[in-house]
Amino acid sequence: MTKDDDPLMLHYARELSSRVETPFYFFDIEGIRQRIRDFAAVWRAHFPGAILAYSYKTNPIAAITTIFRKEGGRAEVVSEKELLWALADGYPGSQIHFNGPAKSTEALRRAMEADAAIHIDSLDELDLIFKLQVDCRPRIVLRASHLLASGERSRFGLLPDECHLALDRLENTGLSADGIHFHLGSNINSTAKYMQSISDNAPLLDRLLAQAPAGRKVSLDIGGGFPSRSASDVKIIPIDTFAKDTLRTLRNHNINPTDLTMIVEPGRCLVEEAALLATRVMARKTRAGRHLVFVDAGLDLVRSAGAMHHRVWFESERFEQHHTPYEVCGARCYEADRMPTAAVGPQDVKIGSMVFISSAGAYALVQAGVWNGLCARIYGVDGSKVFELGRDGRLPELISTPS
Repeated sequence: MTKDDDPLMLHYARELSSRVETPFYFFDIEGIRQRIRDFAAVWRAHFPGAILAYSYKTNPIAAITTIFRKEGGRAEVVSEKELLWALADGYPGSQIHFNGPAKSTEALRRAMEADAAIHIDSLDELDLIFKLQVDCRPRIVLRASHLLASGERSRFGLLPDECHLALDRLENTGLSADGIHFHLGSNINSTAKYMQSISDNAPLLDRLLAQAPAGRKVSLDIGGGFPSRSASDVKIIPIDTFAKDTLRTLRNHNINPTDLTMIVEPGRCLVEEAALLATRVMARKTRAGRHLVFVDAGLDLVRSAGAMHHRVWFESERFEQHHTPYEVCGARCYEADRMPTAAVGPQDVKIGSMVFISSAGAYALVQAGVWNGLCARIYGVDGSKVFELGRDGRLPELISTPS
C-alpha cells in the first residue's frame, strides 16, 4: 500500500516541484483506491455486506469523494452543502447518510426528498421532521450519545432514555428507525471505546431487532475515527482488530451479526497518509547553536502537527545520510509557526531544498488557512498521470490563482 513517503510518490512530487510553485499538497490517488479496497475487504471478511460510507468532512475534493462511489461505497455528510456535493458526485440519495447536530429545515427537507438516511441528533430534530410536509417516508437512524472518559455523555446524539423516547414517538406516528449510529472521535488507536459503545447500546439494538419485520436487518453504524500513522509514533492497531473485536462483542451480547447491516464511516485512515505537503527552504539561521530553516509554507497548512505525529524530512534524505537536526519554521510572521519536531538534514542545507511533511491528506488540508495570502495548490498522481485537484470550488480558500 503506497504511503506519502513512498519513493515513487516522492519522485513525482520532486519532479512536479521543478515545474510549479511550492507549497503544494500531493495525493496518491491510486493509493487511496487501494486503501478503500483493503479496508472494505477486512470488514467484509467478518461482516459480509458491510457498508463503507466516506466521511465528506475529512476531505471533500470531488476527485477523492467520487472514488468511493466508484468502489461501491456510500457518502456520510454533516451539512446541507455536503449533502448537495454528494448528490452532485452521483451518489443516489439512498446511499447518503446525513449526520450532524444542527440540520436546518431546508436541509432536512432535501434529505427526505432524496431518500437519504437521516441520523437524528436531538429530539428537536425529530419533532422538526414530524412537522415537515413531505410526501415520503423518512429514513431514520438514531445517533446515540457515547460515554466520555470523564464518565459524562458526549454532547452529540441522544441519551439512552431519549433514544427509547424517540422510538416511542416514531411508533406512535407509524414510523420506525432503521438502526443506530455512534461516532467516538478521531484517530482512536484503541478498540476499547468502540466495544464499550456497542455494549452500552446493546439494549437499544435488542429493541430494534425485536421490532424489525421478518427479513429486515437493523443497521449498526459504528462511525469512523479509525487511526492512521499520525495517531502514534509507536504502533497503529490494524483495522482487522477493530472488526474482530466488534464481532466478538456483539456475540458476547447474544446479538446475531447476520441480523445487522454493519456500517463504518472511514475518512482519515484512508486519505491522510495518501498525501504530503511539499515546501521549500527559503532561508537558514542559527540561534544559540540551534539550526533553523524557514520554508515557504505556513505550517498551519498542517494544523494537526501540534497534536499528532507528522513526519518532516528533507528530500535529500533519499540519497544521503543526514545528521544535523533543524527546526522547521514557517512563513507566517509569528513565533509559534514552526513544526513541533525537528527534521534531520544535511549539514549544509541549500536554499531551495525540498522539505516534505507527511499525513497531510485529511483534516490538515480542509482546516488549513490562508492567512497572509499564503495558499497551496493541490495535485495528485494516478498511475503515472499527474494532474491538479481541488478546483471544484469545495476548498476555494486554499486554491491560489493559477500563474
